[in-house]
Amino acid sequence: MDPQLDLSQSYAWYANKMQVSSSTAESITGISYNDTAYIRNSIDRLQTHQDVKSIVIITHTVPSAKIIAHDLDLVNTWRFNTMGTDHMQIALDKDTEKKVKLWCFGHYHKSVDRDIDGVRYVNNCRGRGDTEFKQLAYYPKRISIEI
Repeated sequence: MDPQLDLSQSYAWYANKMQVSSSTAESITGISYNDTAYIRNSIDRLQTHQDVKSIVIITHTVPSAKIIAHDLDLVNTWRFNTMGTDHMQIALDKDTEKKVKLWCFGHYHKSVDRDIDGVRYVNNCRGRGDTEFKQLAYYPKRISIEI
């Protein structure tokens, strides 16, 4: 997510935090490349499908650093690098017909509802149980999708 932070140190931080091996931490990058390729190929195939007017993408992680770059609790931290991957944004290169309208994501524990370059990015996590990420007040969002 942040090219200024050393990738190997990000892996080490994550491995330590999650109590997993270094190779497990590093394997997440490969998984994110595969996920990005899947999303990119799906968007590409749907561009020429006449019945498809809008595309909604749902991912677990944050699709771009610029969505959460305002969060002073995360910026310049190793945790910031584990929130998602900027490679997902390359999937939008295949959206030549501008069909991607909504991208819902998780893994970030604060509410987001932003329009960036014609795509609405929404995250509305409740948080995790009795942790620091629990939202004391939770207000569900309504998202309307025309079909």
